[in-house]
Amino acid sequence: MDSLEFDLHGLVLDQLADTLSIDSGTTNDEVSRLIKRCPELLDDDNGGEKEKHVILMTKTLTQNVSALASFTANTKCETYVNEILPILLNYLRYLPIFSFEQDLTWRDQLSDKLISGLLKIATNFSQNRDKIFKDVCASLGKLADQLRCGNAEYICTVILPLLKGFFRAFQTSHLPWHCNDFESVAHQTQSLVNNDCLQEVGQIIDTVIQSLEPQHYYAKKFLSRYQHRGSPLSSNGIILDITTMMRNMLARAIIASNHYDDSVTSMTFKEIWEMLVKSKANIHIAVTDYVRKALRKIYVMSLQYFTELTGLLDNLVAQGNDYPSSLYVREIMATSLDLAAIASIYLHEVDDVLISKLTASLFNVPQTPDVKVQKSALDATTLLALKFV
Repeated sequence: MDSLEFDLHGLVLDQLADTLSIDSGTTNDEVSRLIKRCPELLDDDNGGEKEKHVILMTKTLTQNVSALASFTANTKCETYVNEILPILLNYLRYLPIFSFEQDLTWRDQLSDKLISGLLKIATNFSQNRDKIFKDVCASLGKLADQLRCGNAEYICTVILPLLKGFFRAFQTSHLPWHCNDFESVAHQTQSLVNNDCLQEVGQIIDTVIQSLEPQHYYAKKFLSRYQHRGSPLSSNGIILDITTMMRNMLARAIIASNHYDDSVTSMTFKEIWEMLVKSKANIHIAVTDYVRKALRKIYVMSLQYFTELTGLLDNLVAQGNDYPSSLYVREIMATSLDLAAIASIYLHEVDDVLISKLTASLFNVPQTPDVKVQKSALDATTLLALKFV
């Protein structure tokens, strides 16, 4: 939880959820009280477009849902999981149609806690994995579609932060990913990396930030809050989140395919990455034609982002200007190299385009060198050398 957003209610609920999940003496009444703190469930009859925004999601309700997700993710009691999982999936399904009270934070925390909890349930109770992943991907697609709704306030204050939490949950999940999982996520996020969509989102954000109109006051203040936190909501932020998510999923899938015990589920991404870079084994992973096609698209996309941002950065440096933090220039460049290298490993191919990018990053040091980009170039070079030499 962000220290700026600390409050006692959320802390107490988190502690309660943790205590209930590990206490063998937890009673049905205690779990029922936790469930009753959450919003009523929606169904197909009242969840349609005509009944949109039927529930006002407050910060307190969000914390209650987060606590319920945390409890279910950590409990070892299958009975409780079977009871609560449909409730969490219901909230997930109708996440885009909830009405949210005006507040400057916490939307990303809701989606992060909910998705993180569901993915952990999928890890601990593998019989629920396919159902959970299918519903999570469907919800991601629905959120992505809402970026084209044209409602500036809704996009800036609800959809963008919900997506941010979504991506963060995927990035940090310990679920042993499969190659097919990557293809499903790539399909659902395809519209998000569309240039028209990204430009539209960028224009909406710019309009709100520059606006002096009263109807944009709340959205403008909301965006400013994320800017001050050092994680501005932007079209480039979407790119960074997606490339980071895909890199993490593919890296964990490689390690999971070569380790048949539960150790992978306890490893952080940093540990996964270090193991991947240091591994000398030529890893053979069979992929379907659909996955191969998705990998090629991601490979081309990564190098395209790297090329475009390299040119942008060179122009800014030549003019003596720095880049706005909302562009995430160096972060995207670094992650793009990581992602392109991993895609090459899966495809069992490496071409001169990637090699030239890595060579330039390592040896053509700019006036203002960036450690992130150089480290990614070194890691990518090491990965390719170990796997192809």
